[in-house]
Amino acid sequence: MNFSSPLYKIVLIGNAGVGKTSLIHSLIQRQFVEGFHATVGSSVHDWTAHTSQGDIELKIWDTAGQERYRSLAPISFRDAHAAIIVFDASFESSPDDEVNEWIASFHSTSGSDTPVYIVANKIDMVDQIDDSETQRDMSEKRKSVTTFLNRLAEEHSCKVFTTSAKNGDNVLELFEDIAKTVAQRHPSFVMAYPVQTGGNNSKCC
Repeated sequence: MNFSSPLYKIVLIGNAGVGKTSLIHSLIQRQFVEGFHATVGSSVHDWTAHTSQGDIELKIWDTAGQERYRSLAPISFRDAHAAIIVFDASFESSPDDEVNEWIASFHSTSGSDTPVYIVANKIDMVDQIDDSETQRDMSEKRKSVTTFLNRLAEEHSCKVFTTSAKNGDNVLELFEDIAKTVAQRHPSFVMAYPVQTGGNNSKCC
């Protein structure tokens, strides 16, 4: 890590199984691995965005989504410059409540003006359909995901993305956008005490 570059804390938030750690793995390792276990507690990963304005260093906190760890989540939210709230795009029941609960929990710790990105991950599960009848159904599903994201963007004044950790779709674009956003809000900010990363021992949720 280049400590002469601005350094920012980003937290990934969401229920277990939505693919938070898979997004990080896709970003850093440029590959997708099946069958990871759920994250316990949190793990921290370093990543550098190379932009026309210079390098921007991110500390990406991957947080546990299981119900039994919810009370510990605000500890990870402290001093965050932005949050990525992830849900499963292939949802059967609306993720409205879970997304709004995570937004409220994050803002209660970080402040309501801290940027939030809402991400519909696993969009590949919606798009990759074989038979035409199911394809029509999933086309409607894609529309419902888009409508849901657009509504959240308007309600919470936040940016929204669809991603696929499996295919890598929009993953780099998501993190580059976040890096630019936090750098514009906090130019030349450097964290005083960078934490040790757990990237080599992390598990996926």
